[in-house]
Order: sequence, then structure tokens, then C-alpha cells
Amino acid sequence: MNIFESTTIPVLQEVIGFAQARNEVLVGNVANAGVTGYGVRDLSVDTFQQRLRKAIDAHHEQGA
Repeated sequence: MNIFESTTIPVLQEVIGFAQARNEVLVGNVANAGVTGYGVRDLSVDTFQQRLRKAIDAHHEQGA
């Protein structure tokens, strides 16, 4: 048994990874704010949370 798989560390890694990716997208929005035709981008927090919940549930079902 790997101690990192039996804790919340993998979940925290995913949350941090999402936050970093979203930050990069939002920084790009600010950097391109004055560019004509630039479309604002974002990553869906709701979608991320739903997919993370499904992954956590599937992991718990495998361990049960």
C-alpha cells in the first residue's frame, strides 16, 4: 500500500493542478484584454468538481 494513495494528497494535487491551470488561463485573459477579437477563456470550476467527485467515488468503490 502506497501511503500517498491512501490519503487526500492525490486529491489535493488535482485541486492545485486545476488552480494553476485556471490561473494561467486567467492571466492570458488579462494579457490579451486589449486585443481586438480575443475571446475570454476560463476553466469550469463546476465541471472540475464534478469530475473530481466521480474520480474519488470510483476510487472508493475500488477499495471497498
